[in-house]
Amino acid sequence: MDPFPDRDGFLEHFRILLDQASSHTGYEVLHAVTPPGVISTQDELTSQLLTYVYSSALSDYFRESGRSSGMLAGYSMGIYAAGYYAGSLAFTDGLDVILEAFRLIRDVTRDNRYGMASVIGLGEKDVVTLAGSIPGNLEITNRNNPVAFVVSGEREYVTEFTRLALEEGALHVRLMHSSFPYHSRVLQPTRAPFTKFVEALPVREPHAGILSLIDQTLINSAAALKKELVRNLFMPLDWHKTQLALMGYGIRIFVEMGPEHHLVKNSRFIPGDFRFLSAPGYLETRGQK
Repeated sequence: MDPFPDRDGFLEHFRILLDQASSHTGYEVLHAVTPPGVISTQDELTSQLLTYVYSSALSDYFRESGRSSGMLAGYSMGIYAAGYYAGSLAFTDGLDVILEAFRLIRDVTRDNRYGMASVIGLGEKDVVTLAGSIPGNLEITNRNNPVAFVVSGEREYVTEFTRLALEEGALHVRLMHSSFPYHSRVLQPTRAPFTKFVEALPVREPHAGILSLIDQTLINSAAALKKELVRNLFMPLDWHKTQLALMGYGIRIFVEMGPEHHLVKNSRFIPGDFRFLSAPGYLETRGQK
């Protein structure tokens, strides 16, 4: 994960939330993080917790400096941080959602035979054709832009897909670290128990609209956010359509609130009159060092 520059205010927010997260979850490994850098970790759950802490601290920092967002979109597990930014989820409730979702997904995929792969440089028809030529019901679970996708399924078939994609002329193919097929129908069994868990949360009405990455509808109520939290686990995402929909609302400046800059890079393949910036890049354009 990329470090956030040492700016007054952000580090204090980061330390406060990091201590809260460590105390609330019992994950003492979080204390190994030395701001302003965010450690890179191969542990999936720790990575999710750290990313949530980072994004939430950045939200607090932006709010304190008087910078607000007209609309939000939570990419994958970023939906939890979007809920926090919108005032719908308490910080510790977001931590609990991450822990419960991870537990349920782990239980569903206990045989550990699943995987995900990213592919860049092929059109959707080619990806669908390749995936369909392999047994195992591979799915496109993320549509990032017209030539960038994530495919999920059983690891042996995902691995075969990466080989065929390279032969087909893909510019870049990568087996992802995750052993969970996020946003895949394989995780449908999480629906009932996760719904029960989420329904018990004290979710509040969002003070900013959140656009769904699943169907690009506007999430503007507590009930709608609860529904989104549940289906986010097992339904495919489409960032490409989501960004175009946000632009349809008049959004022209996008800021990536996570520690990585994947969406900034992804935006280069999406046409339109807009600017997509990392959080440090956005602050630099506003003259804040």
